[in-house]
Amino acid sequence: MDRIGRLRQMAKEALQEYQAAINAGGEPTYPQWADDLMSVCDLAETAAAPALRMQRPTDRIDLRPRLS
Repeated sequence: MDRIGRLRQMAKEALQEYQAAINAGGEPTYPQWADDLMSVCDLAETAAAPALRMQRPTDRIDLRPRLS
């Protein structure tokens, strides 16, 4: 499991513990940090995703009109 996966697992476990406490009749405080952590993980995955980029100058598309 990668780092982001471990962080997601921590957040899921916190939310499961919260739900278990609710089901047991408790009144726990909602772990807002878990939602925040999931959002940060989403941003990190998006930033780490490979971007589609042109690698060579020959990959460019010339949109200028051609003069005969």
